[in-house]
Amino acid sequence: MFGSSLDFTKKPEVVIKAVKALDGKIVDVHYADNELYIDYLCPVTRNPLVSQAEAVKEIVESVREAKGAETLKFVGVILHEPTVDKHNNKGSGKTMELYWDAPTLAKINWKGLQDWQFLGLVDQVDLGPLGADALKKYCGERHGSAEAFCRKAGAW
Repeated sequence: MFGSSLDFTKKPEVVIKAVKALDGKIVDVHYADNELYIDYLCPVTRNPLVSQAEAVKEIVESVREAKGAETLKFVGVILHEPTVDKHNNKGSGKTMELYWDAPTLAKINWKGLQDWQFLGLVDQVDLGPLGADALKKYCGERHGSAEAFCRKAGAW
């Protein structure tokens, strides 16, 4: 995939730099105690979860394929959306946090895995301030194909 330079046997600062290089929308990475958390800034779209599921899947797959990935316990991706306050100041707000058990990721057959199937494998979903709206849009548009994810996230 994309993570050929990603190597979890190296120092944390090297790992963090390599993870950030996976995608230009990764704004921050936390890596310690065999846990990896990635802050990802979604572009402005009608539904960030639908539009970014493929990118998140590719990032997580790259992490899973990296040297030393078997030492990971958890992989988390925190989705953020751009915001503008009433004074026209730009910022970002948390949409949701998605967490996967890393040993489970190693068992996945990634070939042909659809975005909605990948999201259905999530172990934990925590909604941020912008998450309820994104979840409602995603689960409303996807109907039964996203059932596993939508149930875990509390939409149904």
